[in-house]
Amino acid sequence: MINPIFNRKNLDHFVEVFAKQSTALGEYLEKYVGMHDVNLFQIVKRCNLDITCETMLGVQTNAQEGESEVAKWIDKFSEIMLYRLYKFWYHYDFIFKWTTLYNEGEEFINKYNLFIKDIIKNKDKSVTSESPTLLDFLLDLFANRSELTTDEIVDEIKTFVLAGFDTTTVMSCFVITMLAMHPDIQKRVYDEVLTVLGPERMSDFRDLPCLKYTDLVIKETLRLFPVLPFIAREVLEDLCLDEVITLPKGSLLLLGVIQVHRSAEYWSDPLKFDLDRFLPETATNRHPFTYIPFSAGPMNCIGQKYGKMAFKTIVAILVRKFQFRTEYKTVDEIKLTNKVIVRPRDGFKCSFEMRKKE
Repeated sequence: MINPIFNRKNLDHFVEVFAKQSTALGEYLEKYVGMHDVNLFQIVKRCNLDITCETMLGVQTNAQEGESEVAKWIDKFSEIMLYRLYKFWYHYDFIFKWTTLYNEGEEFINKYNLFIKDIIKNKDKSVTSESPTLLDFLLDLFANRSELTTDEIVDEIKTFVLAGFDTTTVMSCFVITMLAMHPDIQKRVYDEVLTVLGPERMSDFRDLPCLKYTDLVIKETLRLFPVLPFIAREVLEDLCLDEVITLPKGSLLLLGVIQVHRSAEYWSDPLKFDLDRFLPETATNRHPFTYIPFSAGPMNCIGQKYGKMAFKTIVAILVRKFQFRTEYKTVDEIKLTNKVIVRPRDGFKCSFEMRKKE
């Protein structure tokens, strides 16, 4: 029902916001020039929160300019959710409800719910077609859906906001890390951005399809570091895998995306960062389900176009301004941890230098 909203025509409206907030991020990062082990994730996360709230809700949280209440709520709730996820005894509601974390979590959820509900309640019905948000599209879609309650609509919007900015943040940081690890590739991306955008111009929706080499970098980064390491699916009927193993109907199946993406059965030298894998002549000979960073089929990620457009804009604007470096030398040095989305266990370990004007 929601999938048609995420078409290219609607998403093109948001590139101006992507570019504006990415430029603000570049200005903020100047204070970290020359420093080592910059906490890139938390900095880029604030940028993406501003992007997400402006494009999806039509509100400005100004997270990059100072402390944001919305950022605090989401950060704290994420901590509680992860803590509960990794303590199996807290999976049971009747146990978890006795903890102080439960009360804290409920407080932040209630604040977040009220935040979204107030935006919906006060939404300006006269918004012009020149500046629509995803909330506008959703409310228009849901207007004639009497089977959806207000709380269900709020839940849908909450999911988009939470999923939108965290995944885009991680992918932006991984792409930057890969560029930092491969200076020759970083130079080619910089040259391409300079050719398409020039030295100063902000990007618009017409520029993104022209960044073809940058797109190869993003695809290979998503192969090595898929945002979600597993995809859960329910087995709808008995599924025979071989003569011995049959998965019974009703089973929960976890598909290991990162195992498929790094399997030597499908990818030669799988830990090598190799952009040639995604050249047309190479990709056409590969089974399509060997590369599923956004899942596949009817249950794929409906926000993938939005995410790729956002972090392509971020990377393009930052690579034009900075030269990235990192302590990591090889992909296998980056030990991963699963905090719902994949992250480096020891952080992104990036540093920045201002680019000299050419």
